[in-house]
Amino acid sequence: MFPLAAPTRRMLACLSLLFLTTAGTALHAQEVADQARGTPPVGTAMSEAIETTLVSRNRVELELGAAPAALAMTIRSVASGRRLQGEVSFVLQSEEPLTPTDSLTCAASLTFGCGVVARFSSPRRKPDGPAVFEAMVENGVVRIRSDKGKRTGTAGGNDFERFVAGVIEHPRVAVQVRVDQQRDFVFELRNLQWPLADFPEEHPFTKRFDEDPVIAGLRKRFPSRYLKVFNVVREVSPDAGELSSEAETRILEAMHAAIGTLRPMVPDDLLEKIVVNADSAARQVGDKDVALCNALAVAAKSAVTTPLLKGTPVAKEEYGLWQQVVEQAHPRYIRKVPNEALQPSSDRFEANVRRANETGCGMFAAVTEAMLKLPPAERRLWLRATVGTVEDLRAEPPPAQR
Repeated sequence: MFPLAAPTRRMLACLSLLFLTTAGTALHAQEVADQARGTPPVGTAMSEAIETTLVSRNRVELELGAAPAALAMTIRSVASGRRLQGEVSFVLQSEEPLTPTDSLTCAASLTFGCGVVARFSSPRRKPDGPAVFEAMVENGVVRIRSDKGKRTGTAGGNDFERFVAGVIEHPRVAVQVRVDQQRDFVFELRNLQWPLADFPEEHPFTKRFDEDPVIAGLRKRFPSRYLKVFNVVREVSPDAGELSSEAETRILEAMHAAIGTLRPMVPDDLLEKIVVNADSAARQVGDKDVALCNALAVAAKSAVTTPLLKGTPVAKEEYGLWQQVVEQAHPRYIRKVPNEALQPSSDRFEANVRRANETGCGMFAAVTEAMLKLPPAERRLWLRATVGTVEDLRAEPPPAQR
């Protein structure tokens, strides 16, 4: 075993960074949830409403009555399109009688006199500042409604849409609904059941992706990731007509980003197929676009959305791999590769890099191909390190293959 040459080591660091950028460094536990239907708003048919309820992970001591209470949050959606229609409701839960939340005790709002103060946050990111959502109080229930708090003259939509956007982008939210709270109620959003109504049958996205297995898999097994795709669809798709090629590409890119965050949770043989296909895509692009060739060599850009590769066998294979990732991803497959295991490298690996680099397409492709030519144990060590795994669960047996 010999130390890595300095240029190769620097290239491997960049290679790892590219994979981390696309696959994501914050690995969440598997979100397995199905949609939940609930009681719709007054005047809405049951079949038109979707709702999901979360209860705060903590109980908070209230000053009025000194009763500890939890907070139940229900997101209820009636319709989805460019505009969302629905409401978020909050209900205090306690074993002791609670003083009703009214205009004297609810959190302050600029317009209605009552509001919900929410602080959305994510790991490894600076928490967002507090946001005030205008709310109505009816019989002790605090509600943020899509038909209230409309912001005329802006693209911000209504407060319901703003709150849902926070739910989509963050795994945690702290909420204050009363001024007599000593602490915020905290909600974990990673395991949120599907909270939004589907697009109608005549919607352009539904007509294009209704039978798509990747969409169906994300929707069922990883709803919080699919919410990000759903939000992109709302932004780029019209409510009627057909999808433009630009809108379809944006949606596919969002799907690819969701798949990328699942890569560290797939079996080693599937991970190897992903890298092999990315390398094939890079070689097909070749010197037509050297920068794109290098990015494709580490699967940083999808062959599915690359104009040079559209409709080619390698792009079709890439889409098939997306489906396999969604079906097989599981946190038990995560493997940690210690940094010290990556310091030495064999002369075989260095020779592989030199030979691959002579064939063109850049050093990133050369390093990828050098890894693929290593013996299985060493090859999988490098492939696992490249996707940036951060957790060691080798003691737990992986799930049985389907």
